[in-house]
Amino acid sequence: MFFALLKKQFIQFIRRPQELIILLLMPFVLIVILGFSLGSIMSDKPGFEATVGVVVKGDEEEEIERFKKELALQSLPEEAKKQVFTTVDHMKPIEFLLQNTFQQKEVTQFIKMKQISDTGLEKAKRSNEYSAIMVFPEGFSYGVLQNQFLKRNIENPPLTIIQNEDKSIGADTVTSIIEAYQQKLSLYTYASQVNPEKAGNIEIVGSLGEKETANKEKPLSALAYYAIGMSMMFVLYLAPSLATNAYVEKEAHSLSRIILANVSPTLYYFSIFCTGFLLALCQLLILYSLVAICFGIIWPNLLAFLTITVAVSMAVGGISACLSSVVHRCNSEDMVSIFRNVIVTILAFLGGSFFPTEQLSSQLAKIGEIVPNGAGTQAYLRVLQGESILNISGELFTLLMTAVVMFSTVWLLGRKVWKS
Repeated sequence: MFFALLKKQFIQFIRRPQELIILLLMPFVLIVILGFSLGSIMSDKPGFEATVGVVVKGDEEEEIERFKKELALQSLPEEAKKQVFTTVDHMKPIEFLLQNTFQQKEVTQFIKMKQISDTGLEKAKRSNEYSAIMVFPEGFSYGVLQNQFLKRNIENPPLTIIQNEDKSIGADTVTSIIEAYQQKLSLYTYASQVNPEKAGNIEIVGSLGEKETANKEKPLSALAYYAIGMSMMFVLYLAPSLATNAYVEKEAHSLSRIILANVSPTLYYFSIFCTGFLLALCQLLILYSLVAICFGIIWPNLLAFLTITVAVSMAVGGISACLSSVVHRCNSEDMVSIFRNVIVTILAFLGGSFFPTEQLSSQLAKIGEIVPNGAGTQAYLRVLQGESILNISGELFTLLMTAVVMFSTVWLLGRKVWKS
């Protein structure tokens, strides 16, 4: 009898092709749309590119040699002069900025640097190619070294940054990097005065570093995040679909015939539980297979992935059976509409299907961890970031308890349905 009930549930579901489209096609389409449209926001790669022009009007090597000759004539101890010479060789102001900041790997991903001749400056200013143009005047390096090491308060030729107002994001980014460079330059000079030998070994990097999570986990792409978020949202739509079938059965008096056939309520609702479990399992496996084939999102721990998928499917099966018993008990399809249009949306919001809830508040994130789709989302995310199955035991417990609590509710309501 159980397998007959299970077969009946599957036939009823397959006869409604619009449900298949909603449960399989819609989440995949949303994964693609959200993944690509929000990719630059959630990815560790910036969402813009900038071209920076560089104009050097003087000869830095000649200015450094000029400074060294002037330093040699100063009435300073030979050891002090030697220390300054060592520091200057490691800290050529213009080269320090261009090579150790703008040519860092993390910066070159979004900022391209181009040399511009002095005669080509006016043409470059009229062009819309550059987000910003840095102009190093003649005597710039010499003035910086004079002020930093000889403490001469001479007027240093200023570095000019010509910003393109049409490309303000790139221009502001360049300005921020220059400000960070000035701070690092002062720090480097101070370190050289305290311990010149160690200062020469300091590696100065750009103002932007590699992105990583606080616990050193691998960052997730937007496609990976929304593949999980959308699958956890749309798997919940199985419950109202199966509950609708259960309501139609009661309206068509099929449920009365099942009761007259002496089928226990536990067996009947358990068939709905198993149907929801198997359909959810198939839905998740198909979705994640498509994502893996189309976007290359591969699970590093297949056993943990399958364990989570089974636990999520059991929770969905429990919700499906519970909602079906509630519909029978209330004798109304309104509960299906409320669950589909309101409750699923709320659960998706709390569970982080639309965006990480911890961005709003830590309390909201904690609430999201105790709802079934939120627990599934967190478990999938952790496994995709390389964590072991032992680290997701809390999420698995939440999912299994959801299945147990939902089916316990079914057992109580189902007996009343059979008696009514």
